[in-house]
Amino acid sequence: MKVSLSLPSSSKVGRLPVDEGAEVGFSPWVAVRSSNVSHCRYNPGPRQMDIRFHDGAVYRYSHVDESTYAQLLLAASPGTFVHRHVKNIYKATRIE
Repeated sequence: MKVSLSLPSSSKVGRLPVDEGAEVGFSPWVAVRSSNVSHCRYNPGPRQMDIRFHDGAVYRYSHVDESTYAQLLLAASPGTFVHRHVKNIYKATRIE
């Protein structure tokens, strides 16, 4: 199932400045309002989602549907969404 992503036009999300060392295939980092999650990005090819936490840790989650990423961006509480629908469901690797 192909999901088209469109970001909300509210102040809830924002983008980090252009990252010259950005990984090929990933969307730009998107800031979310959360006490736990800082930013996230998605690579549709291998279906990988990176989540940056406020403590600086970055985890890459594998085999994530694009719809899960879209739901994370739109969640009223991104941290709660990650806790309930991402952690312990998708394989995670700490990359930073």
